[in-house]
Amino acid sequence: MTVADDDRARAFADLMVKNDVPFTASEDLEGAMNQTVTIRGPRMDQPRTIADLLADHPDFRQATFAMIKSHIAAGPRAAIVINRILNDEFVIAAMMKTVLSLPQIEWLYRAHKGRPYYNDLVQSVSGPVIPMALLGPEPVTKWRALLGATNSAEAVDGTLRRAYGSHTLIADNVAHGSDSEQAARDELAYFFPSEIRLWRGT
Repeated sequence: MTVADDDRARAFADLMVKNDVPFTASEDLEGAMNQTVTIRGPRMDQPRTIADLLADHPDFRQATFAMIKSHIAAGPRAAIVINRILNDEFVIAAMMKTVLSLPQIEWLYRAHKGRPYYNDLVQSVSGPVIPMALLGPEPVTKWRALLGATNSAEAVDGTLRRAYGSHTLIADNVAHGSDSEQAARDELAYFFPSEIRLWRGT
């Protein structure tokens, strides 16, 4: 299980931003992200495990799938995006850095196959990516609001896409976010099958 402690992730992100370290170059990523640790949820004074968090706050059984795209994941801005997520009072329950296989990419974007922009979508996640499971109340809506409009050039100030998305290539729009609760369930089950079974108590 990959559970990210928010203090650990925040410190890791701050370190990378201050030192302008390429995200792909740091061995600390594996140590920070690929171990089971306690987490500190929003409005909580004590570190909690996922099980404790769910027991005390049933609304945190809701989760959404997020994935930082390659044009961000391969550089130091990934750390900034992670910090923004934590500052917005999400709990990052699972996070990993990986390179998706073509079948995984095709599954994720299967609804867009045949569209004129499909190849751009595939290319946007063909390098290193950072899939995440975000817990919190109404996470699907909240995460998409933080992301902003699909076209970064049309996103409002204060959103991730306005700040860090490409204004010329729409597919390079910082991150993917599930567009519905059903999509979130499907995508979480696909990328984090063991974690989602734990959260749902199944």
